[in-house]
Amino acid sequence: EWMRFIAGARYEGARQTLDAQSPFAVGGPPPAISRLTHDVLPSANLVFSPSGQINIRAGYAYTLARPTFRELGPFLFFDIVRRRNVSGNPSLESTHIHHVDVRAEWFPTEGEVFAVSGFAKRFVKPIERVVVGSVSNDDFSFRNADGAALLGLELEARTSLKRLHAALSNFNIGSNVSLISSQIELTQGSGQLGSTNRPLQGQSPYVANFSLGFSKPEWGTEAGLFYNVYGPRISEVAVSPQPDFIEQPFHRLDATVTQSLGGGFQLKLSASNLLNQSVQIKKGDIDVLRIPPGLQFALNLSWTMNQPERKSP
Repeated sequence: EWMRFIAGARYEGARQTLDAQSPFAVGGPPPAISRLTHDVLPSANLVFSPSGQINIRAGYAYTLARPTFRELGPFLFFDIVRRRNVSGNPSLESTHIHHVDVRAEWFPTEGEVFAVSGFAKRFVKPIERVVVGSVSNDDFSFRNADGAALLGLELEARTSLKRLHAALSNFNIGSNVSLISSQIELTQGSGQLGSTNRPLQGQSPYVANFSLGFSKPEWGTEAGLFYNVYGPRISEVAVSPQPDFIEQPFHRLDATVTQSLGGGFQLKLSASNLLNQSVQIKKGDIDVLRIPPGLQFALNLSWTMNQPERKSP
């Protein structure tokens, strides 16, 4: 009763095919791509429960990420936002990932949790976005790095504010923060893949989420405020010794209000990007992209048929 072990393996057989054709191709179309892969993906989890409120978990999983159509395609397409060419790479290999994590969690009451987790990942042949053009046009493609390693720590909490005062019993808060350190592994002299002393492309050093919720079942009312931020991350790896393209932190604040109208009808108002932040990418001290997504508002009316009848208390 105090220890569980869950293990298994999944087999995946996958075929990726791509046949590129163009009436304007010089020298004929590129050869078709056809790949058949076989992978066995094991996983194992050990759960130790010293009490009914505490779990200590340890897990391992082996997963993979296959190249997408555009990453693999042997042709150019145009990035209309950044005004540059993007080319696929038919030589890309799938990425294989080893995951290990340990988590301790405490459930003081129903709906509440406090947890701390440590995790590590080992990437074999990770796919990265890499600049292949000149300094002036910054065209990019996709390449496999030799490998990458990642270590992380996550703190999570979700609780009711009635712990502070009974008048706040309809409010709840939640938060999780992840601190992540990643390191790319490259063959010496692979200048096209940039510096050998840098994080994995696309990986932020931190990610944080926070939520404040309100629920009043007798009114049929629910509301929530949600905040998210991620740290700076490499958008594209530049040709060494040029600086990499860095996507800057983005602070996002969203809100929702849901009201039950009776008869199965429900009205929901949502607002996104209330801080009116812009997506920003820099190369050194130079802004190469700044896109303001703007504020977004939505009003939805839904009707659910065959609503279960509410029982009197």
